[in-house]
Amino acid sequence: MHEPLVDMDTYNLVQEKVKMRKRPDAWGNYGIFAGLVKCGECGSTMNQRVANAKAKTRILTCAKYNRYGVAHCSQHRLELDTLYQIVLEQIRSCAALALADETKVMEELRKSCQCDSEEESRRIKAKLSESERRLSELDALISKLYEDWVAGRINETNFTRMMEKAQTEQETLQKKADTMRERLNGAAKEQEDNSEWLSLIRQYADIKELDREMLHLLIKEIVVHARQTHECVSRPNPYN
Repeated sequence: MHEPLVDMDTYNLVQEKVKMRKRPDAWGNYGIFAGLVKCGECGSTMNQRVANAKAKTRILTCAKYNRYGVAHCSQHRLELDTLYQIVLEQIRSCAALALADETKVMEELRKSCQCDSEEESRRIKAKLSESERRLSELDALISKLYEDWVAGRINETNFTRMMEKAQTEQETLQKKADTMRERLNGAAKEQEDNSEWLSLIRQYADIKELDREMLHLLIKEIVVHARQTHECVSRPNPYN
């Protein structure tokens, strides 16, 4: 018996993603790229259609252009067979590179994290630590101001002025600290997803064909631009 490529939790979550992204074409067929391909000009979904009724060449075109015309997006298309071959080769290439040089692949993935370098991460952590120290000082200052006011050591006018100043600084600093924590947590989660993706992609070096489950497991989205260029965003979080 072979070991499963993914654990059951990941498999079930990918099935949910596939189900949510399942969209039939005009003939009721479901394409393996359904829900994954986006227009690089306007961000709309690229829909599958037939370009030539006789040849039955399947193409992907911008949904917004199809509906509203050139006033909203440009006319550009990509043959489905061409996209299939591009993605198949890219998955094979990524898998081969992951097998040959895991460190290099992880470095490339890490560069795209929110904290795009260890130096940047250290800088954010240092600023967060500094902010947390100042917030503690402000907490103590506000408590002391209140005690002094109650004890009559400071009049109400000065108490109100100093309290407003301290609370304004506290609120501003708290928002900045929350933003820095979110950034660090997001980068850590993305790094975790990168490691998971790397362990998955290594298993697809010798694939012969694509299927929906594989694509939704490995790829977050595919962006097609008007000049026939594309980018395959392949650092997915299967849990989102």
